[in-house]
Amino acid sequence: MKTTVLTFIISIFVLSVQAQWQKMPGMARDIGVGAEGSVWVIGTGQVGASDFTIHRLNGTTWNQLSGGAVRIDVDPTGNAWVVNSSGQIYRWERNAWNQVEGTASDIGIGSNGHVWIIGKTATEGGFNIQRRRGSTWENIPGGALRIDVDHNGNAWVVNSYGNIFRWHNNSWLRVEGRGREIGICPEGNVYLVGWDAHGAGYRVFSGAANRPFSATDGGLVQVSGGPGGRIYGIDNANNIWRFGSGDALPEAPANTRMMTRFDPAVHGFKFVNNFTVQTQFAGINGPTFGGLCGGMVYAALDYFYARMPVPAQDYMPAERTTLQSYLYSRQMNSVERNLDKWAEYGFNPGGARNREFFTWGVEFGGGRLGELMRKIDAGDPVPLGLQSCGNDCGCNDPAGCMGSHQILAIGYDLGRYRGNTNNYAGDVQIFVYDPNYPGRTMILRPNVGGAMWYYENRPRDKWRAYFTDMKYTRSTPPAIPANASELVATFITGGDDLRGGGDQVNLVLILNDGSTLRFDRLNGGARWADGSSQSVARSLPAGFNPSTINIVRLETNFKGGFDGENWNLQEFFLEIKQNNSTTSLVSQSGTPLVRFTGERKVWEYRIR
Repeated sequence: MKTTVLTFIISIFVLSVQAQWQKMPGMARDIGVGAEGSVWVIGTGQVGASDFTIHRLNGTTWNQLSGGAVRIDVDPTGNAWVVNSSGQIYRWERNAWNQVEGTASDIGIGSNGHVWIIGKTATEGGFNIQRRRGSTWENIPGGALRIDVDHNGNAWVVNSYGNIFRWHNNSWLRVEGRGREIGICPEGNVYLVGWDAHGAGYRVFSGAANRPFSATDGGLVQVSGGPGGRIYGIDNANNIWRFGSGDALPEAPANTRMMTRFDPAVHGFKFVNNFTVQTQFAGINGPTFGGLCGGMVYAALDYFYARMPVPAQDYMPAERTTLQSYLYSRQMNSVERNLDKWAEYGFNPGGARNREFFTWGVEFGGGRLGELMRKIDAGDPVPLGLQSCGNDCGCNDPAGCMGSHQILAIGYDLGRYRGNTNNYAGDVQIFVYDPNYPGRTMILRPNVGGAMWYYENRPRDKWRAYFTDMKYTRSTPPAIPANASELVATFITGGDDLRGGGDQVNLVLILNDGSTLRFDRLNGGARWADGSSQSVARSLPAGFNPSTINIVRLETNFKGGFDGENWNLQEFFLEIKQNNSTTSLVSQSGTPLVRFTGERKVWEYRIR
């Protein structure tokens, strides 16, 4: 009898040593475990405004994958399904994220592959519930906040009141207890994050379909069940825990991502950089060039540091307007201050320095990546100059390779790269604001084999190298008030320019009652070059009703004769913007739409 008791005590002691909570290195916000044992987490590194990094356990290390999300679970094949902050659903397959139709706020997958989601439609108890049927989602009655799926393909849910239900024979059965989160092992063991605070979270309970919940040790806020009854969880400090035998623990996911506060959707301009710029020397028109990328980068950074809102307009400002003039002056600053860099990177006879220039971009210390990291680590976005590939980028784009360009680096992620250019240099990501893509965070990445840089979210955009602009200095930008009610006229010039100077364009609105609203000197004496697009805004009277407009008239003051002016207007658009809404009044084009001369000075378009 004593031997039996002693043996029992020893077995219990051994079990308690072998099966206990173990703190795993790293930090996470959500965790998912597949039936075959794959462990994935949503990390704590921020991706964009509201998503977080995604990691997969690979032996004893965490590997970071592309993308960002907020919720995760894993199917029986070891592939994760994630939900991002916008509710979009993605599945990892063939080493890429593939979007799945539908929207969700949580996802659960059973060991038999059945997928259920909590949707985004508010209902009693939380949000709607759906089950995957083939390639579509089937609506299931009820509402909940959290979900997981057992080995029979039946969902278990927790609603906003903490009530627990499981799906059985096409209806919901109430399960005794109250909880906040649920996870299920492939063998059917169910783990519940309870309602009452305990430790660094809430007490964890264990149960099954045929067994009531009983308290276990530990306090968590997230839980997921793995094979063999192993539990994985996360506490309220984002620590990762595992309950099971004491095998080797993985290394922590490296915190390789650093971001500044600059958000392209907030701090970047709302219009695309499609400028055709007219240069002038001593008052004489010189050559034209395309784009004010450097000026837009410098100006956006000026507004950012001045804590001033960037102008809200979504159309390019016309020549000589306050904003366009500021962008032009900052463009000149950005180019002049870096003439030495452009000259250095431009000297590349026959592509002999391709690899050298590329390598500078992934070098730490005094290399370009080292300079970038020091700026970003200090919280400062840094302008970058992108050097064109010339004609050897292999983009096969009919428009040719990308020209040299200027962008703003706002963050970086090294992945596994630690400075050895022969190991994992391809992991490097540089997050940027690009004036050509308003509202988006573009990701600049190295193509190690091709010795060039490209956008992950637009791979055909390629450049040979980049340099860090360390010569930017702050300037006070102009305050551009947002008009509550304004007229925006856009003119696209064809093959014969508007000379400017004394040659003017006026716009007249003829109203239904015969009265008029005049907007004179829209070009302000500026030249509108061939192929340029010019958008001119003018304030409208408070409470103006666009439906009162009968005729839109364009007038010029051109004179005839030997030195008279001619202008080809290719396209003309007229919009009224009021209280965050836009009314389109005119959208006309031709080859040209109208040729203004000394004899043809007026063009009219009847609205009604």
